[in-house]
Amino acid sequence: MSKQSMKVGTRLALGFGLVLALMAGVSGLGIYNMHRIHAQLEKVVQLNVAKLTYVQDMSEAVHIVARVTRTMVLLSDEAAMQRELPKIRAARAQYDKAQAAGSLAGFGRGQGDSLPHPRLAAGSPPADRPVAATGLAA
Repeated sequence: MSKQSMKVGTRLALGFGLVLALMAGVSGLGIYNMHRIHAQLEKVVQLNVAKLTYVQDMSEAVHIVARVTRTMVLLSDEAAMQRELPKIRAARAQYDKAQAAGSLAGFGRGQGDSLPHPRLAAGSPPADRPVAATGLAA
């Protein structure tokens, strides 16, 4: 059957059906891409939340070490200084734990991630380094 032999109403109905089919196809493609983008966004959000948690734990540990070190510098009693050392060891352990967990979470390995800071890449400081100006070993 040729276009010339079809009635106008039939041609209009076929044209309208074709437009509807194209719209349905475009809508389906759009919904598919939205689901795909949503899944990628969810993955990025979950990864960033984990990274931020580890970085926050590391930052808190650095703050504790700085605060306790300041306290030790101000102290003159050797026994009081010795009582502060476990706090520094615990904060360093917390930092190392967060850094190790962050390494497993992919710090510096995702798309768009920068390389870790050189001081962080070197690992944690040795346990026998001086803690403060007092010369006490950690």
